[in-house]
Amino acid sequence: MKLDWMKEVDWKEGLTEDLHLVLSVCGEGTVLALLEHLAGHHLFVSSAPIKEAQRKYIKKFSSRKSTKKLAFETGASERFVQRVLLEKDDDQD
Repeated sequence: MKLDWMKEVDWKEGLTEDLHLVLSVCGEGTVLALLEHLAGHHLFVSSAPIKEAQRKYIKKFSSRKSTKKLAFETGASERFVQRVLLEKDDDQD
């Protein structure tokens, strides 16, 4: 369903709290695209892809960067970085 017509009225008043958050982070175009293509669906955004990317980054740069620097760059805790580095050691056995 095309929702171009919504731009002609004040459609933002009827948004849910979640869609207000999407609006503030991603803008009107994204909200309208979500409404157009995913209306009626419940959507959950998992942080699992971030954790997996952090693991890959840590493993890739572990020989060149300190634990503290890896933690800072990825937004992870130093403890998380250390656990990933232990996983790396386990993988090599």
